[in-house]
Amino acid sequence: MAALQTERDALAQQVQTLTTQLDTARKTPTLVMFDLPFKISAGQMTQLGLPDTFTVRIAFTASTPVRARIMSLEQYVRYVNTGTTDALTYPAATSLDVIFHDAEGCAGYVLVLDAAKDAVITPNVTITRVLPGRGYTGVCAP
Repeated sequence: MAALQTERDALAQQVQTLTTQLDTARKTPTLVMFDLPFKISAGQMTQLGLPDTFTVRIAFTASTPVRARIMSLEQYVRYVNTGTTDALTYPAATSLDVIFHDAEGCAGYVLVLDAAKDAVITPNVTITRVLPGRGYTGVCAP
């Protein structure tokens, strides 16, 4: 009888753990934002606005080195107009996998990808909802 009670208690604990995990996943889901392969020509750039209240995972593989930049809207406008930026820049590579937190409280960012040679990029950009109330982050912070 004691063995059955021990097993029941263990199963009850497993149910509680799974319920907690499911509740957390429901409150903070991870969604695919961008995952369709595309081509980019040498010297061309592509951009993707990053939503607020999400942690952003930026991952891709590419046939040739691709540079990723995360720019504020102000940095993006300056980059388009002058070709210069002081934005967060990752060196050109054939793969990248980074987490970006500054958009969690700020809808003020753009992901920009560019390449020196023609490239086929296979992105896997996902977003995970963060719970509200964390305040402003990144360039939106006072």
